[in-house]
Amino acid sequence: MHKLTNYYALKGLKCIHLLATVLWCGGSLAAMLLYYTEGLSTTVETVLHTYLIRPGIWTLIATGMIYTLFTGFSCKQRWVRTKWIVTFATALSGVFIASVPMADLVKAILMVTLVVISVYHLPKNKVKRTV
Repeated sequence: MHKLTNYYALKGLKCIHLLATVLWCGGSLAAMLLYYTEGLSTTVETVLHTYLIRPGIWTLIATGMIYTLFTGFSCKQRWVRTKWIVTFATALSGVFIASVPMADLVKAILMVTLVVISVYHLPKNKVKRTV
């Protein structure tokens, strides 16, 4: 399969991926904070889900698929597989158990896990050492 190597295309894809992450996480965090401060009405919740959370998650999944298929980040790497699992678990926890107060805690924990996996991924050192 043809790999995406254009510098500007990769930077643009990374910007869109990051913006989608911010939309999704920011919208979810705002919904959680408003829920616990009792400021979340059905209108505000609908706006958050319609304009921030849903577009963010769908764009995040789409750009993640492009990264997986057309760049060097493949599912052969353990951290990429882990990010996919945690992303789907977080999205599904918001869809299927959103009415349960525990779902907010589950979503928060899974989102923090995604951030930790993204930030602290360090490739293994493959340099041979001589003794």
